[in-house]
Amino acid sequence: MSAQIRVWRPLERPELGMANSVSDVICRQEWLKVDLLTSVRRGPTLFLASDYGGAHKGAHFETFSFLLIDLQYLWLWEELRTKLRKHTLLQRRRMAFKSLNDVTRWQAVVPFLRYANTLPGLLATFALDRGAMDIVSESPPESEDSVIGVLNDWKLSPFRKLSCVAQLGATLVAGMSAPGQNVIWISDDDDIAPNREKLFEATRVIGQYMSVILPHDMGHLRFGTAGTVDPGDLQAEDLLALADLASGTVSEMLTLCWRKVGTGGSKILLPGSRFLTNKAKLIANWLSESDHPLRKLIILVEGTGRNYKTKSVNILSEDSGRCQSSFDWRREVNEHLKGRIVAWERT
Repeated sequence: MSAQIRVWRPLERPELGMANSVSDVICRQEWLKVDLLTSVRRGPTLFLASDYGGAHKGAHFETFSFLLIDLQYLWLWEELRTKLRKHTLLQRRRMAFKSLNDVTRWQAVVPFLRYANTLPGLLATFALDRGAMDIVSESPPESEDSVIGVLNDWKLSPFRKLSCVAQLGATLVAGMSAPGQNVIWISDDDDIAPNREKLFEATRVIGQYMSVILPHDMGHLRFGTAGTVDPGDLQAEDLLALADLASGTVSEMLTLCWRKVGTGGSKILLPGSRFLTNKAKLIANWLSESDHPLRKLIILVEGTGRNYKTKSVNILSEDSGRCQSSFDWRREVNEHLKGRIVAWERT
């Protein structure tokens, strides 16, 4: 078999701790499976959407999901997404894991996930237990001499969460991006960016993590929430929803596993997890699919101090990853291009 260029660029910087550990896990996974990732280095701008789960009582893992895609190749998703919203009762409804009990959203979620498979990029979900959160997160700077500068009245919990988001997001961008690419980063509207002032300061914090972790210079970084960038067509909301669906599912799935065996587990069999909700089962099967432009990864970090472990989680579906949300994206591309050829190449 001829050698193939790996997409992931490993950090190889042990001083970065958890970020380097995450990078090593992804690097090892790509050596085991050479087509693990889809390159996003062709276009001038990367789009990063992040959403979070597991903060509610009863969840053992906090989850951080990031959708990283090449903005230049968004056109097919946009055609399909717009058609779905126009011709179904979904219309202005926002997709979210906690809202899938709504009949209309439930009927739309399968085509919604199918169409998302056409996005060239990576949907990565990180699950951290309480011990790992203590390792990764940081407290607000107390000195005016800090590299971040003066911050206005950040409570401990939101800032610790922001530091996790910034570190994990920067690690993904470091491993997947090309020098000079711009980054548009959209986050869920939650406590890390509840207002304009906090949004501005969160951008500074994220920019600092990016400058420390990335091995190369990037273009412009723009950080915001869906409400600050969405022109009204719900495009940003729908991209953010993919991260929301992943984070909610992984939180439920790993918490259930922990309650049964005392650990998150690196292999989860579906539909053997009979206590999962139907929505979590459906989305978990979609997360198990690996033959589309949109690749999916789940990284679990658990433990305390120097005893923490970082590992990849594999979802094993009953039918080898092909479920009711399976989607032949190649046929869809050919139909839309009417005979023209598009190659989803790796660089």
